[in-house]
Amino acid sequence: MKRRYDRHGIQLWEGDVFQIAPRLDDDMDVVITDPPYNVGVAYGAAVNDAMGDDQYLSWCARWFYLLRYKARAVCITPGTTNVAVWCHISPPDWLIAWHKPAAMGNSPFGVCNWEPILFWGKPNRNSGTDVIHAPIVPDPYLKWHPCPKPVQWATRQIQLVARPQDTILDPFAGAGTTLIAAKRLGIRAIGIEINPTFCDRICERLDNDMPLLEVAQPGGQHWEGWEA
Repeated sequence: MKRRYDRHGIQLWEGDVFQIAPRLDDDMDVVITDPPYNVGVAYGAAVNDAMGDDQYLSWCARWFYLLRYKARAVCITPGTTNVAVWCHISPPDWLIAWHKPAAMGNSPFGVCNWEPILFWGKPNRNSGTDVIHAPIVPDPYLKWHPCPKPVQWATRQIQLVARPQDTILDPFAGAGTTLIAAKRLGIRAIGIEINPTFCDRICERLDNDMPLLEVAQPGGQHWEGWEA
């Protein structure tokens, strides 16, 4: 394990969540993540995305409970077919609908234009909506990752469940989307990613992204005025 990025309130650690998360003490308030769906995606040699069903359930339960005891709130985008797995591990307190206009996934009714985001904990307010609109738009600069999420997917989750003084944790940083969203919003965030090549690209992405807002403090100016 090694720290690959530590600037402007954003950290990135290279390594396994089971090795790194216990060392973070209580420095995580909200978990927002998009873990492997166990559908055979090639994330690199260190990731097995084709486990047996029981092995996958056990693996998910291990890292979930490791983080759930530390975090005030958890948001997981598990893939529609894995909702039953997660209800077996720990029934969520609520489901957020991620609306993906023009998506081309399959459903029993034809095309699937949404995915569930499972939520445990309490939101930071109740004046928003439980639907996130975040279209998937192909980005030629992210071809190095097999399934990057849109930045708005992470941005709206942070706005719904985090407080200005919180630290966001993404234990499967992937393309670095959650870290980019946190950087733009001026909130602290920590990412964990096991693939060293992905870590290289995340660092480049963080350095080359839009101008940074100051890290938000309690009552900070960047937090106020967010759209609901």
